[in-house]
Amino acid sequence: MLDYPELIYDYILCIAAGCLFALYRPRRKRFGLRLGVVAGLALACIALVVYLTRMVPEGSLLSYLRFASILSVALAAAVVYGGWEVSPGRLLFCAACGCALQNMGSNLRTLVAEYVTSDRIVRELVPMFIVFVAGYYLWIRRTKKATAEPSVQTGVVGLISALFVCIILPSRMYKFDLETTAMGVRQIVNYQSLFLCILIIETQLDAVENRSILKDNQHLTLMLQEREDKFRDAQVTMEQINNKCHDLKHYLISHPDQGPLDAEMKEDIQEALTSVEAQFHTGCEPLDLVLWEKSRLFSKYGILFECMSDGSVLSGMRAIDVYAIFENVLQNAIEASEQCDPDERVISMTVCGKNRFALIHVENHYVTPVELRDGLPVTSKQNREEHGFGVASVRMLAQKYNGMLSVSVEDDLFNLDIAIPLEKSA
Repeated sequence: MLDYPELIYDYILCIAAGCLFALYRPRRKRFGLRLGVVAGLALACIALVVYLTRMVPEGSLLSYLRFASILSVALAAAVVYGGWEVSPGRLLFCAACGCALQNMGSNLRTLVAEYVTSDRIVRELVPMFIVFVAGYYLWIRRTKKATAEPSVQTGVVGLISALFVCIILPSRMYKFDLETTAMGVRQIVNYQSLFLCILIIETQLDAVENRSILKDNQHLTLMLQEREDKFRDAQVTMEQINNKCHDLKHYLISHPDQGPLDAEMKEDIQEALTSVEAQFHTGCEPLDLVLWEKSRLFSKYGILFECMSDGSVLSGMRAIDVYAIFENVLQNAIEASEQCDPDERVISMTVCGKNRFALIHVENHYVTPVELRDGLPVTSKQNREEHGFGVASVRMLAQKYNGMLSVSVEDDLFNLDIAIPLEKSA
C-alpha cells in the first residue's frame, strides 16, 4: 500500500533539494513573492496528484509512484525557475542534483528503518537531516564558486541519470517480497542507489567547475591580452612625447633668434614638459610607463602617491608581465582610494630586493568592506562573473615566476604583497 504522507514528504524534499542547488544563483526581482506563489502552486499540484492517486485501483499505484517521482523533479525545476535567474543548463543541473540528493535521503531512510522500527520521527527526519547537511557542506557550497553555467547537454545527461537511479532502480525492490527477501539484498539495492546518486552529483559538479575554470582562464587570458595591447600603446605614446621634446629642442636650437613664441607653440612646449616631468625613473621601463600613466589619475583624484622603487630587481621578468602586475595593482588601489576621504587618499608602494627575493608591497585605504575568498578579494561590482579577475591575474603572473601573492586587511588598510625569487626571474 502506498504511504501517502511519505509520498508528499518526498515531493517537498525534492523541491527543497533543487532549490538548495540554486541557492547561490542571482535571485529574480520580488524573490519572496515569486517563490511563494510558485511554491504554493507546486503544493496545490501535489495535493491534486495525491487525490487522484487515491482514486485509482491499488494495482496501479506503483506506476503512479513512478510518474509522481518524475513530477516531483518537474515541480522542483518550476520552483527554481520561479525564484532564481537560471539558464536551461543550470535548471537541469539543479533538478538532477536535487533529485539525487532527495533520493539519497530516501535510501538512507530505508536503511535506518531496517534497524529502527518503533520511532518514526527518527526514521523519517534524522536521515534527511544528515543527508541535507552533508549535501550542503560537500556540494552545495561548491556551487558558489562554480559561476559558469552548465551546458544543456550536461544537464540532460545528469537529469536522465538521476531519474533512472531514483525511479527505475528503486522500483526493482518492489519485485521482491519485502517480508521474505533477505535484508542484505534490500540493503544492496539501497547502497547501490546511494553510490550512484553521489556519482551523479559529483559528475555534474565537476562538469560545472571545469567550465568555470575554463571560463576564468579565458577571462584572465583576455585581460592579459588587453594589458599587453595597453602596454604597446603606452610605449608608442611615450615615444611620441619624447620625439616631440626632441623636435622642440631642435627647433629652438636651429632658430636662436626666434621672436616671442605663439600660443600654439607655448601649449606644445607646456604639454611636453608636463609629460616629461611626470616620468619616473625606477630602473624598469614597464614600471616607469605604469607610473607615468597613473600619475595623471593621482593628480585627478587628489591621491598622494608614495613610491620607493628599485625597478632593477624586476629585470628578469618580461616587460609585459611587469606592466600587467603594476597596472592591475595600482588601478585597484586608485579605485579604492577614490572612495575615501581626501585626507586618506594615500597609496604607498615599495619595490626592493631582499633575501634573494624581489618584494613588492602596495597599501591603500578603503571604504567598501573587503571580502576575501581563497586569499583574493571578491569584487564589489554587480556583475561578479565579468569582474574580479585583476588580482587573480596578478597572482597567476607571480606564480609564473614561482612567486607568491598575499592579501591582508588591517583596520582600514588594504595590503598586497608579492614575492618573486630573484634566481627564477633572472
